[in-house]
Amino acid sequence: MTDFSNASFPSTQSDAKRSRLVIAITNPFMWPHVRRGAERMLDDLTRYWLSQGHCVHVIALSPKHVEQSSTSSLHTTHCVPQKIFGKFRQLNACHQAAFSFQPILARIGETLDIVHCLNYFDAYAALQVRRRFGFRYRVLFQSVGIPTRSYFRSIPLDWYFFRQVLKSADGIITLSTFAHDYLLRDFQSPSVILPPPVDINRFSILL
Repeated sequence: MTDFSNASFPSTQSDAKRSRLVIAITNPFMWPHVRRGAERMLDDLTRYWLSQGHCVHVIALSPKHVEQSSTSSLHTTHCVPQKIFGKFRQLNACHQAAFSFQPILARIGETLDIVHCLNYFDAYAALQVRRRFGFRYRVLFQSVGIPTRSYFRSIPLDWYFFRQVLKSADGIITLSTFAHDYLLRDFQSPSVILPPPVDINRFSILL
């Protein structure tokens, strides 16, 4: 897994061009269509990497098709039209993402350094495309929930996707020690703990 904790970011334009990463951040949903933790994390990660001068592709489902680049050409949003709106755990929009994201990743995969996935469905898509086309990007899977074996008992198809991702991802991230321990206990899979960032200064008005 690539470690960014001690990364030094470029200070000159020439250095920036050489050091710039091309990152895809994926999740089945995004703001404003869905407003939950993973969607907020997607937005935060995008803003952070852009602020450091890196190129970011966001890939998510949307009620309608959107593909737009910012004026700086560093930020591109790829929104795949959502075709499955059911809420059944056995078949929903997340399953669509596992396959609908693959054409986009196939189109841009040769330019990517990292695909940072916030769900195991989109991580499956990234791994399948990398295997099929021989791309060299790294796949990071960030588990935004508490992974337990009991969760998958009634959804064996999901268990298949999850198992493939645990086996092939270059890095697995969990949000807390609690989630890390469950992943290790139930799936014998180690992970890196990376809590969601909080800007403490923004809470100073409450003190």
